[in-house]
Amino acid sequence: DIGHMARQQSPTTVCGLAVANPDEEWRWADTLGNRRPCDNCTAIIARLADVAAVEMMQAEGFEPQMGCLPDTGAPRILLAARAITAAVNKVIPTSSDHMSMVPWPTGANAMLGNATDGNCVIVAIVNAFLAQWRLFRPNDPAPVFTNKTCIDAYQAISGVYTSPGPGLDIQTALNWFRKNGIKDATGVVHRLLCFMAGPPDLNSIREGIWEFGAVVCAANMYAGQMYSAVVHTLVWDPLNQGAAQGGHAFLAGAYVEQVDYVRVRTWALTVGATDAFITRNFQRAVWYTVFEDLWPHYGYDRQVQCVTDLQAITGETWSGPAPVDPSPAPLPEATVQLLTKQFRIFDGTVQLLTKQFRIF
Repeated sequence: DIGHMARQQSPTTVCGLAVANPDEEWRWADTLGNRRPCDNCTAIIARLADVAAVEMMQAEGFEPQMGCLPDTGAPRILLAARAITAAVNKVIPTSSDHMSMVPWPTGANAMLGNATDGNCVIVAIVNAFLAQWRLFRPNDPAPVFTNKTCIDAYQAISGVYTSPGPGLDIQTALNWFRKNGIKDATGVVHRLLCFMAGPPDLNSIREGIWEFGAVVCAANMYAGQMYSAVVHTLVWDPLNQGAAQGGHAFLAGAYVEQVDYVRVRTWALTVGATDAFITRNFQRAVWYTVFEDLWPHYGYDRQVQCVTDLQAITGETWSGPAPVDPSPAPLPEATVQLLTKQFRIFDGTVQLLTKQFRIF
């Protein structure tokens, strides 16, 4: 009952356009009048649309699979701070929201397999790619991913071909994407060129969202943050967490200073993560991703830094495209032909008036 859920979220403190009174029926027609609903009501309507979009989520007691294993702590990783600081004289805005523009998968494929399999790491990386695509290539149709494409990648990496599978750690999955890429629904392979780790704090997450469009994150989840709980509140907070459930990976793609939340995409929902949740529950690192399809849009300085760091830290030769130098291309050589000259004689002195040339 969408109306019932809305009343649970917004008792009497809304503008009255979306919910007139918690004891009255949900009044969708009220939002169609001449008056604009307040921001609170608008947010509720948008979030409830997420819930209504996935039929399987309406099943009582439905819970998606956990599947993010602890990070391996392998030392040979690129540090996000080096690529982040490549942007000189940057000013990070107080709010940034790329997620609201992304055409997320819907219907039966909305969860990209995480309803049945512990492939949340794969889903988080794919969602980061979609968020970056919408930011950097908004006029180009985005690749389409399905339950099958994400489960196939998950099973190929884990080596386990029965659901729900053993889960994955983020770094192992990112390395696999860098070497193999991931196929979309049409069979096109999208390759990850490199990835970087940053500290799991609010500033690092905000910088990553602003400069890369998305950040792959992971958290230790408890009963109070599981789907059956969060579908009603749409906020992750460490209060009343309950029993531990396991690790979960997701995309962070927006932050809003007014409510002090980072907004994440998970289980086909947009959920707010409070600062307290980030501090207490986030795992060791957050991850910034650089994809080949979007390489020209990351900026020359950051491209050079990625190439230099990957070769220095891993000992591998960079196999991706070269950095795109923003310097203007030199003008082609040209031949100049003198066509005419015009003179005048004044007091016995010859003065040149004009010259006409042709360049070819």
